[in-house]
Amino acid sequence: MTTRFRSGMMRISSPIGCDERFGPALYYIREGYAIESSVRVNKLMAEWKRAGCTELCPEYMERLIRTVEAVLENQKTLKLLTNQYDVPFKPPPRPYDPRYIESVDAIIDSLAREWSAEAAADRQQVYGWILEQLEKHVPKESMVLVPGVSCGRLMWEILRAGYAFVEGNDVVTFPLLPMTTIFEGLDHQMPSYPNCMRFSNVYKGSDQLKRVMIPDVFPARHIGHTRGQYRIVAGDFDNSYKFHEEDFEAVAGAFFLDLTTGLIGYLQTIHRILRPDGLFIHVGSLTFMGESFGDPQVLLTWEELKLIMGRMGFELVTEDKIETNFLGNPRSLRRLVNVCVRAVWRVKKESSLW
Repeated sequence: MTTRFRSGMMRISSPIGCDERFGPALYYIREGYAIESSVRVNKLMAEWKRAGCTELCPEYMERLIRTVEAVLENQKTLKLLTNQYDVPFKPPPRPYDPRYIESVDAIIDSLAREWSAEAAADRQQVYGWILEQLEKHVPKESMVLVPGVSCGRLMWEILRAGYAFVEGNDVVTFPLLPMTTIFEGLDHQMPSYPNCMRFSNVYKGSDQLKRVMIPDVFPARHIGHTRGQYRIVAGDFDNSYKFHEEDFEAVAGAFFLDLTTGLIGYLQTIHRILRPDGLFIHVGSLTFMGESFGDPQVLLTWEELKLIMGRMGFELVTEDKIETNFLGNPRSLRRLVNVCVRAVWRVKKESSLW
C-alpha cells in the first residue's frame, strides 16, 4: 500500500497493506494493552497479598497501583493517536497472542525514543549524524528513502532539513498508526510511561514510572510550510520495491539491516533502487533479530559485510563506531549500550557483480 506524494497530508489506508492482523492490532493498541497489562499487575498484587507481606512493604503495593494508573494513561495516549481509524475491530479469541502486547510495548518505546525531549541526545548520535551525511553529500532536490521508518522522526527531520521528496517504509504496520496523527493533526503533548511495565533491573519506583511528554515538536504545525513532499509505503521492503529501479538518490536508515532475515536481498534491492552514485547511509549494530528465534538467515560480521557490499557495487565512503543507548532504557540497572557502526556507501553500478 502506498500513498501519493503530497506536501500537506498523509493518509494510510485501512487495513494497512491488507494485513490480516490489522484488526487485532488495533484492538490491542486502543483497548487490549490496558486490559492485558492490568491483568498482569493484578496477579502481582494477588501474589503479594498471598505472601502476607502487605504490611511489610506497603510501598510495593502503592507502586503497583501507580503502575496501573500509568498503563491507563498510556492506553489513553495510544487511543488518541489512533482515533482517525474507524476500522471495525473486536477482541481476538483467547488465549491472546503475547506478540501483540509486545508490539504495543514497542510502539510506546518508539514514541518515547523518537518524539520525547529526553531522548534528544541519543537521537543526535544516530539521526543527527544521518542528517549531516545527507546534507554533506545529497542535494536538497533529491528523493530520499527511509526504510524501517518506525514512528517517523527521522523522516520528519529530513523533511524539515528541506529535502524535496522523502518516502518512508516499514514492514511493521503498528507504529505507522500514531505516526499519521503526529504528522497531520496533533497540536498538544500527551503523557507516556515507557518503562511502567518493566519490573526488573529497577533502582527506584520513580525510574519505572518516569513520565515523558510526546511529541517534543509538532510536525502538523509546520508540514504545510516545508518544501518537501512525502509518502508512506507499508509492507515488506523487498516486495514493496521489486518494481523500482534507480528512483532514489539516497537510502537512509537506522538499525534497518539489523531487522532482516534476508540481508543479501535487501542489499540487492537498495543497489537497484539507488541511482548511479547514490548513497546508502546506515547506522546499526548487526543485531540480527531473527537469530534469537532460530530463523534461518545469513549472519555476517561487519568485515564480511564490507567485502560483500564492495563486490556488489557499494563503495565505502566513510565509517566509524559509536556507543549509544538509543535502543535502551537509560534508567535501568541493566543498561543496553550498543556499539554501532555508522557508514556511508556510494553505489557504483558498473562495478557490481550482480
